[in-house]
Amino acid sequence: DHRDLHSFPTRRSSDLVIELKEIQLSMTISEHDISYRVTSAIKFLQDGNKVKVVLRMKGRQQAYLKNCIAVVKDFVSRLAEYGSTEKEPEVAGRNIMVVVSPKKQ
Repeated sequence: DHRDLHSFPTRRSSDLVIELKEIQLSMTISEHDISYRVTSAIKFLQDGNKVKVVLRMKGRQQAYLKNCIAVVKDFVSRLAEYGSTEKEPEVAGRNIMVVVSPKKQ
């Protein structure tokens, strides 16, 4: 029936869709892997998307919380030119999370 076509609002090209992209890290991540993920995150931020950085601790890594937070902070500091965080990295169970928002152009 023709009314069904008009019941959904159409998306205008001016409506910007912001996605939340996720980058996963680990405490023992290599320098090459970090630099590759930084490049991906920069691309996401330049496209106007937010980036959720997650570090999942396994086993004994939970005893070295400071080291894990340092890895996340180092990663976020490499994105400083392209985006900023609203708050400090958040520890939730065995995950450390922080959301980086793109800088306004």
